Amino acid sequence: MHIYNSIIRSNYWPVTLKQAKVIMVPKLGKDPNDISSYRPISLLPVLSIILEKLILIKLTNEPNPMNWIPWH
Repeated sequence: MHIYNSIIRSNYWPVTLKQAKVIMVPKLGKDPNDISSYRPISLLPVLSIILEKLILIKLTNEPNPMNWIPWH
């Protein structure tokens, strides 16, 4: 939890949490030699997904979310 609080307080989202791993999933019944026969799926790091959910919960429970968002 300390990591998440530090990220929010510092207003800095680490680059490693922004990088997704792209996996190509073949479409059923399509020619595997054709590039359009694959669907790209991007997987974000688990820490990033958890942080996004925590921020969403905080924003939806806040009566005035604009007061919570840090602005420069």
